[in-house]
Amino acid sequence: MNLFNKFSAIALMVISTINLTQATDLVVVNGGVLPQYATIAAAIAAASDGDRILVTPGIPYNESSLNINKNVQLLSNTEGQQYQVSANITVTPPVEGSNIIIQGMDLIVGSINGGVVPGSARSKFTMVGSTIRNGYVNFYTNARWELNMMQDSILGTNPYIYMRFGKLIGNYLNTASGGENCIYVLSEVTAAADSVYIVGNVIIMSNSGSAQSGIYWSNNTNFFYIANNYIKTNAYAQYSITVNGTNANQTGSNTIINNTLYNSSQGYQCMLLYSSSCFTFVYNNLLMNGGTGVYGIYLGGANTNYVISYNHLQQTSPTNAFYGLVNDGTNIIASNSTYDAATGMALTGSAVNGGYPNDAFADHDLTRNDAGCGGGSFRITNFHPMNNLSNGARVTFVNAPRRVLMGNNVSLKADSFDK
Repeated sequence: MNLFNKFSAIALMVISTINLTQATDLVVVNGGVLPQYATIAAAIAAASDGDRILVTPGIPYNESSLNINKNVQLLSNTEGQQYQVSANITVTPPVEGSNIIIQGMDLIVGSINGGVVPGSARSKFTMVGSTIRNGYVNFYTNARWELNMMQDSILGTNPYIYMRFGKLIGNYLNTASGGENCIYVLSEVTAAADSVYIVGNVIIMSNSGSAQSGIYWSNNTNFFYIANNYIKTNAYAQYSITVNGTNANQTGSNTIINNTLYNSSQGYQCMLLYSSSCFTFVYNNLLMNGGTGVYGIYLGGANTNYVISYNHLQQTSPTNAFYGLVNDGTNIIASNSTYDAATGMALTGSAVNGGYPNDAFADHDLTRNDAGCGGGSFRITNFHPMNNLSNGARVTFVNAPRRVLMGNNVSLKADSFDK
């Protein structure tokens, strides 16, 4: 029985594609004349909801500021090339439930901010295969935004992503300086049973600032699934993952699984976990600490709802592996693991085949789960190195059950992009 072929056949039937059909194409060429548009702003002004704006790479578009206030797609007009833009961008949904997309943009100067969302339903902003060279993405000031980012690079002195709900899949963040959390998730207006997915991202904190996290969760309206991320911190009081507030709905749960967390300096915790109002599962993570004062996992407050198992901690000082919890016997505190500094994947030692032994967590080769970002279904090499120069069709994320029983229905959900 070829399960992979069966999965592929089923997935083709259920994939939800980001695609606005029956659209008019407006072509932008720097310095162009009608029927082409000389600026992106002019094309947006002429567009109607559902149109595609095809931006031709070449000379950078110095737009100063852009207000994307229509349901449009901004796409690269040339396969394999990004179009360069200098502008501070505001995304303003025209109606409730809007869907606005940017693909293939190289934002050389400027940031992207979410504007006011009309109505009570979420509006969606999606960015695919784009680069922000010295700016940030801010979609938290209005609580009804859904932010989806796939295969994007956020770089510069103070890059960050602030959001309320959505998916961050296979992105790359590298901060040279600044004092912000790289990914910061805040609450929505009302509690929901939805999950935020933060999967397959590489986060490099090259700066020397303190009191920052690679991922900072402060959302008590949604659940989270944080998996297969590679996070490197560099300074005292930098944390890889911080959880400070969770959904109190007992029908759902949170998951922190198969992440590689590396702290190169004497400092604080790789993982800082405060009280959880619902069950939070912390499995199969690889924590590599270079500093003698670093705790691997630090629990603050009540910890009755945390299940922490099969994590591998390589501590310079093993006595500082845990704070506020007792090892259940499955966590390896003095791990002898080595890892690939480029990918974060375990190479040798206890982390290899050292994750949760249940076959629901198996690796791609169907062997036992490897602790760290190389283990399980969402291994880091699914997403990196990124192919963010392609503007062709692609499936960006597939959510499927970890175990399939003969005779039962299989439910798959996939996100994809197609011009």
